Amino acid sequence: MRVDLEVVCSILRDLHPRRFLCGVLPALKLTLNRNPPGITCTIGELLVDGTPLTNTLEDLPHPTKIEGDTRIPAGTYQVLLTVSPAAQEGRLWTPDPDFRLPLLMDVPGFEGVRIHAGNDSRDTRGCVLVGSWTGGEIIHNARIALQALMDMLEIATIGRQPIEIEVNDA
Repeated sequence: MRVDLEVVCSILRDLHPRRFLCGVLPALKLTLNRNPPGITCTIGELLVDGTPLTNTLEDLPHPTKIEGDTRIPAGTYQVLLTVSPAAQEGRLWTPDPDFRLPLLMDVPGFEGVRIHAGNDSRDTRGCVLVGSWTGGEIIHNARIALQALMDMLEIATIGRQPIEIEVNDA
């Protein structure tokens, strides 16, 4: 299902009239606040412009990077919606018909870090998973959470607004 961007913009304009300049969306700020690491993963919360959207699941931190098994360092990164080769090949799910997923840019020591759907640490591949957390070391409803995030990122991309994510350790 594709979102009707005109309807979303109208709703946002009504909700946040002071944040719009000539009907253009403001810059989109994602914040990932991590909980302390668990046994197999790190759970966190993803906020959009300060409002909670969903939970996250990442790999554990390691003193030295283990390919596909280490979470990214805390920091602020630009986010772009780009075509994911893994989504094109069917290895990752995306709601986007053009196989795009959010890509975190210029992460020190990492390449190809994406935000995508998944349920536990076996699905992370060093990336950030989104979904609902109710306890334990697993998240649920990942596709629903990714769809909601992708809709917001698509609106920001169409509005040519920069997107950034600030990743904070506990």
